[in-house]
Amino acid sequence: MRFKDDMQADIEETFFDDDEFSYSAVYQAKSGLTKTISIIFDGGNDLLQTGASIRNDAIVQIKKTDFCPLADDKLIFEGETWRVLKVLSSDLFISSTLITSDDKMAVSF
Repeated sequence: MRFKDDMQADIEETFFDDDEFSYSAVYQAKSGLTKTISIIFDGGNDLLQTGASIRNDAIVQIKKTDFCPLADDKLIFEGETWRVLKVLSSDLFISSTLITSDDKMAVSF
């Protein structure tokens, strides 16, 4: 077995195992395709002020064998809907993807 094969097995069987590190999510592509996938939620709750609203952004890892994320596709997990903003980086196996919550809070000054 090659090192690349070992890495792929670790990704599939450990990191993207919903009982270990990942969450089950529904991926909704703009094209209309919907698929249940596993994602790794790297972080969130960083509130970014954009104009007169505060946006909740996060980074998720998505297996390339599941989807190649595109802007404005949606992810639904843990009862919340998130929108893909952009892919931050990508390697042979995983896309690191910036997402934002569709639930925005209005701010008055």
